[in-house]
Amino acid sequence: MVGADQGETEKYYNQALECYQKGALEEGLQACQGALEIEPTSPRPHNYMGLFYKRMGKLDEAINQFKKALELDANLPEVHANLGNAYMEKGLIEESIKEHQRALELSPDTAELHNNLGYALEKRGEIEEAVGEYLRANRLNPDLAEPHGNLGRLYLKKRIFHRAMSELERAVEINPSLVEAHYLLIEVYVTKNALEKATGQCAILLELNPRDARARTQLGMILAKKGLTEEAIKEGLKALEIDPQLAEAHTLLGDLYFAQGNTGEALKSYQSAIKADPDSASAHLGLALLYNKAGMLEEALVSFKEAVRLDPTNPEARKGLGLVYELLGKGREADEEFKVYEALIRKS
Repeated sequence: MVGADQGETEKYYNQALECYQKGALEEGLQACQGALEIEPTSPRPHNYMGLFYKRMGKLDEAINQFKKALELDANLPEVHANLGNAYMEKGLIEESIKEHQRALELSPDTAELHNNLGYALEKRGEIEEAVGEYLRANRLNPDLAEPHGNLGRLYLKKRIFHRAMSELERAVEINPSLVEAHYLLIEVYVTKNALEKATGQCAILLELNPRDARARTQLGMILAKKGLTEEAIKEGLKALEIDPQLAEAHTLLGDLYFAQGNTGEALKSYQSAIKADPDSASAHLGLALLYNKAGMLEEALVSFKEAVRLDPTNPEARKGLGLVYELLGKGREADEEFKVYEALIRKS
């Protein structure tokens, strides 16, 4: 009888996995419930149910199920990791870190767990500690894509471009469907003026999803770098047809219209970008450059400050802010910005 029950339980679990893979979440939950009825003291069905609830966006229910699993067996590293991931999605960073640390105590040589802890530490602002965890994950499993992608993102943020490129290339080599790594790689390639490589990354993204508005925007940006302004504008407009609220596309069009001398359309585009995403550093920078060219120094100052606040390592924003300070007769502030600008240029 026990063997029959065991076989029935595994049937439920297999059904749940199939449902999870095809996105039949309600049906999968029913399968988990069937397994729970057969083995009510097992943590396994609670863990499965937590994963389903998490995917459904029902984080409180997911957290409750993971906790129930740990009440039945507190020594399951994968359940601590799942609970940590649910806490992270809910914005509970301290709780997330605690669970990921507990998972690593139970399974210290698991690369995925080091990657999870690294991401949680990164969210808490402990960047060097996060880098350390990602590197540990790489050493334990060099063929795990996510730590390479996470390192690439952090190196790019720190403007260490050669390391960013190496890590991101490895990430997409391991997992070509890692979309965010492709986007970041485009940014690195464009920064290093490797435009054909950047174009190739756009082609991969559009093959994965022909209605990828961000990929259209990136392609437009690359075309602009090649001097193909009209083609670039067409890509920006295509992107907005797909996603009218995409700040990146509005900013691209603002830059292109500004370069053409069409300041009216450029202003509208930058304002639309900031409305869609008030934290778009590039949109504030574009607006600052427009105001500066128009001689509207006080408005330029406000926009340059915002661009620097949102992206302190952008040399163009630092230089622009320094120039405006200089024009306004604020020599000390100008000198400080120029020093930061020169340091950033040397670092890159």
